[in-house]
Amino acid sequence: MAIDWGTALATLAAPVIVFGLGEWDKRRTRLIAFFSQRAEFTALLDDGTPLNVNLHTIILRNRGSSPVTNVRLHHGQLPLFSIRPPHVQRQVDGLDILLPQVLPNEVVEVSYLYFPPITAAQVNTQIRSDQGFARAIPVVLQRRWPRWVTYAVRIGLFVGLCTISYGLYRLVERLAF
Repeated sequence: MAIDWGTALATLAAPVIVFGLGEWDKRRTRLIAFFSQRAEFTALLDDGTPLNVNLHTIILRNRGSSPVTNVRLHHGQLPLFSIRPPHVQRQVDGLDILLPQVLPNEVVEVSYLYFPPITAAQVNTQIRSDQGFARAIPVVLQRRWPRWVTYAVRIGLFVGLCTISYGLYRLVERLAF
């Protein structure tokens, strides 16, 4: 049985190309947002009256290799807020907080403090920049594995993908001829 090396090489190269495109896609400018758990506290004032206080935090991260410009955090209602790190430039424009630039791999935390009946859904509406809308990422607390485990899993997935691709190629080849 003769092996068609051109087809076999193309079959093996497809996952490598897809992997390369995925890595290239990570290098593009990307703004992601993590929403922290909302919290509510009840404090007693001097006269014994309860005071409810709500808070939450948005964590912005530029996971790209170039700066994200003119980041606008738009709000339905703009409560008290603080931004960390303190050196991040900011402006308030009506109901928007404007961050002129978020550098690559920079993390910016915006914490909000507000009182009922205002809810978190009324505070934040959208986050956008010149490069597009921020992508909201649901966050779940999880264990962080060592790098060698992560690389071993990636290599295993790559080998498995190559094996499946070659198997599908062989199946199509048998069915076609």
